[in-house]
Amino acid sequence: RVPFQGAWAWSRPVLRYRGPFAFQPNNATRAYEYPWAYAQIVSRLQQGTIVEVGGGLSGFQYVLSKRGFRVINVDPGLQARGKGWDVTPESHAYFGKIFGAPVQLMPVTIDQAPLPDESVDAVLSISTLEHFVPQDLSLAARTIARVLKPNGWVILTIDLFLDIIPFTNTRTNVWGTNIDIKAFLDEAGLQLVEEIG
Repeated sequence: RVPFQGAWAWSRPVLRYRGPFAFQPNNATRAYEYPWAYAQIVSRLQQGTIVEVGGGLSGFQYVLSKRGFRVINVDPGLQARGKGWDVTPESHAYFGKIFGAPVQLMPVTIDQAPLPDESVDAVLSISTLEHFVPQDLSLAARTIARVLKPNGWVILTIDLFLDIIPFTNTRTNVWGTNIDIKAFLDEAGLQLVEEIG
């Protein structure tokens, strides 16, 4: 814990000291998701372009950039039709500068991002797809299929909500919906290589 409070806690030197994972609160599952996703990426890629779908201001994108990857965060922020978070080009660039990690932000949905066909080595999404509305989920699957290089990788983590279908009769909650991951993978033309529970 950093012994700084108030506005000083958000100063550049303190944020740099705290690092990219300590400046914002995270869901407890990130303690498992980030190390797993990082291991998947670095065991498969030495360099290349990674598109993170819905990265917001997550520290993970900055860590990957510092590792030497070209990272593009595709996130519409509060303009998302599902659940969105406040990320602006200014705030995103601010943290990139603090952490010395130049991540490019495209503040649109992935289907609107100007990504060339077969131009991406990996697509990353950490607990994001469950926040999409169904139409955007389908568009995301088709866009991933278009932009991913042959033999490219898609690394996904997805939250499972216990208060909605198939566990109750409720279709959605304040965070989103449970998604049919098999249907998503099929629509994107992806093959499941590794699954963890």
